[in-house]
Amino acid sequence: MNSEIKDYYDGNLSLKSIIKILLKRKILVLSISALFGVFSIIYSLSLDDIYTSTSSLEIKQKTQSDSSSGMSALSSLTGISLDSLDNKSAYIFQILKSRDFTKHIIKFDGVLENIFAVESYDKDKKKIIYDKSIFDEKDSKWVRKPKKNQKIIPSYLEAHEEFHKNIISFKEIESGFIEISVEHRSPIFSEQLLQLIIKELNNITRLKDISESNASLEYLYEELKETKQIEIRQSINELIKPKLEMLMLADIDEFYSIEPIDGPFTPEERSSPNRMLICILITFFGFISISTYVLISNMFLEFNKLES
Repeated sequence: MNSEIKDYYDGNLSLKSIIKILLKRKILVLSISALFGVFSIIYSLSLDDIYTSTSSLEIKQKTQSDSSSGMSALSSLTGISLDSLDNKSAYIFQILKSRDFTKHIIKFDGVLENIFAVESYDKDKKKIIYDKSIFDEKDSKWVRKPKKNQKIIPSYLEAHEEFHKNIISFKEIESGFIEISVEHRSPIFSEQLLQLIIKELNNITRLKDISESNASLEYLYEELKETKQIEIRQSINELIKPKLEMLMLADIDEFYSIEPIDGPFTPEERSSPNRMLICILITFFGFISISTYVLISNMFLEFNKLES
């Protein structure tokens, strides 16, 4: 048994032996590797450019100047325990994750078709080209052939899945600050959608707080009419002040809940795909595959020689 066959049996094939075997079939190895390289170039060029618009935002916490004695008095009066500060970051994230928020966002013109029906983006004309088999831009009509249990117009459940899979991402940078990113083939739409998301997050939280504050004020004013005790009346008045402040801020503050520190922008450079990395990985995979084939085929060839 020669040393090479013995190495196969023992599993101790050296790097020198591997290189020697590959050099014997170098034309095959180089040809297949080159073939994978050409394929990787064609494949990477076929991928559409993706642009990412990102915004860093500050979460605005609601502050209240209620006195502890006032809070204690009201708690005694109503039997309700009042929390101090909400976990606003977690609340914003839950809104972003919710199906209802996706349902709200896709009601705006152009959002649904730009999630589902984009075929390409014309950089020169700065225009989105829609897939005619999905959406007829001329008549503004959906013409896709839906799968089983789906409708011609994509539902908000479909949109929610696609929205979070390929469009939006978000994370907490540090306490009180978050980052939201939107990816799309159109750099202009990526910025527009991100601006819309920020605007509607503020609107949703604003309307919620206005509704809650008005309900609270209605209750507190009624209690104020019914209560004669001076201490309790003072406590109620202390609780009314921040509610009125909140209504004032909700009315005048454009960025009521989240305010951009670094606002949305129209990206000039694509964020993906990394074509060079794709070419390197596919070519390397081709080299490893053909090398493995050559080594295994050589092993069986040597075994057959030995047996014969």
